[in-house]
Amino acid sequence: MKSFFKTLFDHKFETYITRSIAGIAYLILAWCAVAVGGILFLITLSRALTFADAGSFLLSLVIPVLTFVVVIMLRLAFEASTALVAVAENTSKAK
Repeated sequence: MKSFFKTLFDHKFETYITRSIAGIAYLILAWCAVAVGGILFLITLSRALTFADAGSFLLSLVIPVLTFVVVIMLRLAFEASTALVAVAENTSKAK
């Protein structure tokens, strides 16, 4: 197996780095970035609206659900990309 940096600068794309960095990228993107974005959105919403309004209260309840849906969609995208790379690796070995 090539080292990470040799694989990173492989301009012929003979080896893939997707499977080696997918877990770290998923952790950073899906959990950290989405969680921080959801929290910041809640903070912004609480400053912009008063919670006496029923609509803003319902919106503040919907935001965590939407954040969870975004995490699920990112997980599906990462799984699809790693599955595609796995198929490509297995296809190139079969030649």
